[in-house]
Amino acid sequence: MEMENRILMEDDNKNTVALSLLEELRFQGSRYLLAEEEGEGTCYVLKEVEQNEKDAYLVFVEEEKELDAVFSLFQQLMSDTDIGLERE
Repeated sequence: MEMENRILMEDDNKNTVALSLLEELRFQGSRYLLAEEEGEGTCYVLKEVEQNEKDAYLVFVEEEKELDAVFSLFQQLMSDTDIGLERE
């Protein structure tokens, strides 16, 4: 796996979560990433909130209306792949 396709995030319990980038898009002026937890098959929608020369600062999207809109766009983008996306 290429290093640029790997994202390390920290969950609410301060545990490091390794994610693989599946897709990215821009929506209403913000950059969103769809990433899968390595070895788990669970996907997350992340939002870039800041970027500098070296790093992008990402947060898990938790607001339902925003998540619904962005997830729907990711479903459309991924519809021609063998990856099926479903919300829990």
